[in-house]
Amino acid sequence: MKILITGSEGYLGSYLVSYFNNKKFDVFGCDIFNKALKENYNYFKLDISDKDNLKKINKYKFDAIIHCAAKLAFEKNKSIIIKNNIVATKNIIEFIKQNNKGSKLLFISTASIFSENYNQRVHENSNKNFVDYYGSSKYKCENMIINSNLNYVIIRCPIILSHLRSGVLGIAYDLIKLNKRIPLLNNGENKFDAIDIDDLSEAIFITLKNSNKEIYNIGCDQELTFKKIFQYIIDKSNSKSKLLYLPKINLGQIFKILFYFNLSPLNSYHLTMLINNFRFDNSKLKSLGWSPKKNTYEEFLKSYENYINNKFFLRSKNTKKHNLGIIKLLYYFL
Repeated sequence: MKILITGSEGYLGSYLVSYFNNKKFDVFGCDIFNKALKENYNYFKLDISDKDNLKKINKYKFDAIIHCAAKLAFEKNKSIIIKNNIVATKNIIEFIKQNNKGSKLLFISTASIFSENYNQRVHENSNKNFVDYYGSSKYKCENMIINSNLNYVIIRCPIILSHLRSGVLGIAYDLIKLNKRIPLLNNGENKFDAIDIDDLSEAIFITLKNSNKEIYNIGCDQELTFKKIFQYIIDKSNSKSKLLYLPKINLGQIFKILFYFNLSPLNSYHLTMLINNFRFDNSKLKSLGWSPKKNTYEEFLKSYENYINNKFFLRSKNTKKHNLGIIKLLYYFL
């Protein structure tokens, strides 16, 4: 099977390159970097937000395209998000229609299109509510794909977890390493979701083979709270950190201002994760024979250990240390 992975040099894309190589797929990839980190696949440097660039791969006929490339929630510039998410996805759709009729498009979407407090697990048809440009752009991409008349699969992901990922969790990881107190809004009791990168890769593999024109939510099926996760890491790492419980307060405008002026890597969507309940319902995906296998608590611990040992995949903002800005002042008071 011949597949193209967009964003093949990013956090998820690079992992999928290795995963599908191990499955003996004929793997192609594209990204904006001059050279691939790995030399075991067919790599093309091209920016898919310019449709003319896709002419470089016109001669190839792919059975499937896994569309991972995107600007993430850390990007503040709306026009950049539109270009790299919405325009790029439109170009991929047109590329398939013109050059790869019959190719399946698998789109990596996000849980950030659900930004309310959900007391029940979120189904594929639950109400959407996004609070940032990133969530809005991903939802628009979903609708473009659904209305394209292509054969597609859409997988909506919460936090994608592996030992390579730290992201904004690095803020808490630093506090644990320094034996500082960790402030938790809503007393750390709100539930959230995550998916291990191995479990996600298996879901992508299964849906490529067995699904057509469907949307799937994916999550770990474990009950996660920041209180439980951070306490688990503290205990396992013999840290002297303590949890500092704070009430559920609305810091939305403060988060927006600090994020806008590069004083903090946390945006409005990160705030919703810290105060609201959110868990995906996996039943639709499970009907295909998939189930999550990794222990999420252990994977968070591996992520912490990798972070404090300064081992990063430096091409992805999901894995390297963020500029903490004013947030770093917390280290002196906690």
